[in-house]
Amino acid sequence: MYIINYKPVILKQWTTSFNFEYEVLKVIPQWVRFPNLPLNCWGPKSLSRISTILGKPICTDECTTNLEHISYA
Repeated sequence: MYIINYKPVILKQWTTSFNFEYEVLKVIPQWVRFPNLPLNCWGPKSLSRISTILGKPICTDECTTNLEHISYA
């Protein structure tokens, strides 16, 4: 997924059998920030539990893992 002009753009490899009528997005990855999250909630288990409210967590970025930007997780 890419962001162009603040809008998500999803690219998929074209095939000769591609049909617009049958293409349905079932999963759309989203980047989420948790502003002002207390540092004691920055562990992998805590972030996973918090983010499951929105869906299935995929990964945590390197800055959050390394506690580099404490204004958001």
